[in-house]
Parts: sequence; structure tokens; C-alpha cells
Amino acid sequence: MCDSTIKEGVKTLYKSVAKEEKILAYCILHKNHITLTQMKRKQCLQKECKYFRKEQHSFWVLREMKKEHKKLRKILNIGDYNMESLEKESIGVVSLSGGIDSSTCLGLAVAMHTSKNVFAYGFEYGSKHPEEMKNAQIIADYYEVPFTVIKISPDLWKDSSSTLLKGGGKLQLDKSYSQIIEENGEGKVDTYVPGRNLLFMAHINSIAESLSEKYKKLVYVYGGMHADDAAGAAYPDCSPPFYKAVAEAMKISSVDKVIFKAPFINMNKAAIVKLGLSLQQPVPYNQTLSCYEPINGLPCRRCATCIDVEKALVLNNKTWEWYMEGR
Repeated sequence: MCDSTIKEGVKTLYKSVAKEEKILAYCILHKNHITLTQMKRKQCLQKECKYFRKEQHSFWVLREMKKEHKKLRKILNIGDYNMESLEKESIGVVSLSGGIDSSTCLGLAVAMHTSKNVFAYGFEYGSKHPEEMKNAQIIADYYEVPFTVIKISPDLWKDSSSTLLKGGGKLQLDKSYSQIIEENGEGKVDTYVPGRNLLFMAHINSIAESLSEKYKKLVYVYGGMHADDAAGAAYPDCSPPFYKAVAEAMKISSVDKVIFKAPFINMNKAAIVKLGLSLQQPVPYNQTLSCYEPINGLPCRRCATCIDVEKALVLNNKTWEWYMEGR
């Protein structure tokens, strides 16, 4: 269907508009977006409408988008930042691994800035699960966001005993992180990679500052650190003190042009999944990979991360079969 045909349909159907009501809707049709302003919501959602059938097309109504923005601003602690201004004056940069947490970060960033103002970056660093970058690309494509993989030499960790790295020993299986901490006491778990997130954020900050210079915009950096990983000092580079320190370093380095946000720092994985499912463009969790020892690119269901993922799914009334659908 060509744009002219659709526009003609719009003219015919929406001659009468209410001046006091301004509603923005996006009609997603053959990947063509048409902006409709000053429309009555009831007209916008008419079932009999040939071009805009409720059951066939996705509509983003401005009023609903503002509600979502209000919720997300609260999570991000951005304050009462005008939605249109946020889109025009800022950029979102996401560290994307292809897992549940970072994929939700990407969904959140797109909801806040729109896909045309978001950039995603992943890292290959010698882990046992490099397949995650394929999932990261799938998630980035779903949100129509450019994705770049940055390669870091695994030689940096040649003296590390982390079981997450190739040659680092066997992973503990069939135990959740809480069980591991209960058995071994608080402190770094054996899958912790020394300074990994600090190194990732240093790269991301350099990119963010460069983007700020290029586009003359404020840049929001999004990281997926969350409360489950920080519990018991299992991953110290996911803790609130780490987040605050990195945020301050980015602020100083960029002269207030880069703002680091870790929206899930006080949330567990179940809450993250709940948020991701509630977005206007929900996170496709069945395309994510949050596994430390995948088998043929599929989650093993036995590592601590998979166990925590399944728990989060259950708390959101989702099954493992739902999570695996379409893989």
C-alpha cells in the first residue's frame, strides 16, 4: 500500500478533529510511519476503520506514551523532562550483551529516546558464551537500533581464574547464586570477571562523549546492573557504590555531557522482566540469551543465571517453554 493511498484514507476518515485534544499515533504498516495529529482517540481506534484496524495494527497514543514516560522517568530518576525535549536533545547508549537485563535496558532506552536516537554496543572478550552477541544483534534489529561489537583481548585476564572465561575451569551447575553464596559465604563468585564492567563502561564512555561532540546532545548511558548480581558482593561491579562511582567519573570526564543510568540497580530480575513486558514495545525475551554455558546457542537451564532466569519467569507467570518458544 503506497503512502498516498494511506494519506487519502486519513483525510477521508479524520476530517473532524478536536482542537483541544492533541494525540499522536504511529501506524506501523509496511514499515512506513505516518504521524496523525489532533485526532480523537475513539476515531483512532475504530474497529471498522479500513486503514487503522485495532486488531491488525499497533498504535502508540501520545497520552499512553506520556504515562509510560512518567513511569520510566521515575525509574531513571530523570525528573519531569518533557518527552519531546528528551527525544530532540539527547541520545541513548546501551551496553548490550543480548541477555535479559541489557535487552530490557535497550527497550527502555528506545521508549525514552526513540530508536533513531539510540546506539547499542556489545563486547567480545573471551567468554565461554560468545553466542550472546548473535542474540544481541537480534534484539538490536527488533528495536531498529544500530549495533556494534567491540573486541577486547582476552589476554587482559590471562592470570584470572574466572570460570566464565575460556580455559577458566568448570562452572558450578544446578545451584542458584543465593545457594552458592550461602555455601561459600559472601564475596565474589567464581564467574566474576575482574574489572569487566569497569572496562566496558570506560569504552562506552569514550563512545558517549564522542557522540555528544558529534551531535551536540546530552548522552544517557544505560547499564543493566541489578540487585540480584550485587547481593552478597557476588559481582561488586554491579553494586550501587560501583554505579555511583562510574556515574561520577563519566560526569566529570564529559563535563556533564554524559549521564550514566543503571535503572535496575535496586531491582531484581523478576522486576526487570515485569518492566520489559509492560513496555509499549515489549522486550522479546524468547530471543535473549542469559546463559553462561549455552548448548548449541540455547540456554542450558542449569547454570546459576539460567536458574535465576527461570525463577524470574515464574514470578511473572511465564514458563520456560514460553521463554524457549521460537528458538
